[in-house]
Amino acid sequence: MTKQEAYDKIVAYFSMPTAEFGWGEDQCVYLDMESRNRCAVGVLIPEKEAFDELAAMSMGSVGDLKETLLYHRGENSSRPELRRAAARLYDILSFDDVEFIAFLETCQRVHDRHAEAYSTQYLSTYSYDYEDGNFGTNHSGFRPIINQGLEAAKRQMLAELKAYAEEVGLVV
Repeated sequence: MTKQEAYDKIVAYFSMPTAEFGWGEDQCVYLDMESRNRCAVGVLIPEKEAFDELAAMSMGSVGDLKETLLYHRGENSSRPELRRAAARLYDILSFDDVEFIAFLETCQRVHDRHAEAYSTQYLSTYSYDYEDGNFGTNHSGFRPIINQGLEAAKRQMLAELKAYAEEVGLVV
């Protein structure tokens, strides 16, 4: 998968009126097994039972997902279908490409920032920026707004992703 393909899939998913953030009680989830909501990286994981199981095993960072897939695609997995799925998903997500991983990590941080701001909308302040520790904003100057509806939060996330995509030379 290329950065352009990943960006296009993320934007297409979060542009759908029914799409919601992949967010658990207080953290990002690649795929919410009940609601089927996805995060920015979860959008890139094709729907398939074995892929869903692997996504559910890895509730951490993009690096954690990569490590989960490396573990399960090797001899550590006693289930052949999970081993094959992990190897295939590792290839789909281009986890051998360091630049692509950095792109996914940034897309994930953008998602998480806005998903958390939306999920904590009843709080009076937004807590912390994941990227550089600055209160409330990121390097592009985007500040998630609390007390807004889902569509507004998604629009703000998509605007930030668009700015980032332009920064890295993608077609937006």
